[in-house]
Amino acid sequence: LHRMASAFLSRDPHGDHEELARHHQLGGEPEAAAAAYARAVMAASARGDSPSVVRCAERAVELGVEDELACDLQLARADALSFIGHKDRQRAALDAARPCAVSDAQRAAALSLDGSLLASAGQTEEGLALTAEGVAVARATGDGEILATALARHGWVQLYAGHVAEAAEAIGEASAIAGLTPETEALVATWRGQLYTA
Repeated sequence: LHRMASAFLSRDPHGDHEELARHHQLGGEPEAAAAAYARAVMAASARGDSPSVVRCAERAVELGVEDELACDLQLARADALSFIGHKDRQRAALDAARPCAVSDAQRAAALSLDGSLLASAGQTEEGLALTAEGVAVARATGDGEILATALARHGWVQLYAGHVAEAAEAIGEASAIAGLTPETEALVATWRGQLYTA
């Protein structure tokens, strides 16, 4: 029955990936379930649904995915947990992601998220060092999305440290990058707005 449901649901490319994953899982298809949960993570992340990102990432990793995808899922999970405020679980997700972060994009995300977490825990200098390294690694990718995200996080840590001019520089550079996705534009705009309250 669940395999029939998953076959039906898989015909709709815009359907509910988490529901599809659940039917694959209950139908004894763990690889297909893991792949559908991974797609559900990306869809939930795009709509800003942090609880769904966390839930689906955990299920995909439990079912087993290749290392590179597991890293991306743990990074998405860590980012979502930062919005929810679960610092211990965010630390665990980052600890799981950092060893398998092989691409510059993954390394930049891991460094930036880790630096932000350290800064929020009062380790500002360590956080600044990691987010600065994250910006340097992000520049090497040549990808505006990755660089804008790293700059925005570095700007937030600079602002948190009381370095308003440096924060304005980082966030200003992120704001000037053209062609960002709405999610990245929102992140940058949020921290640009924080500058006006500093």
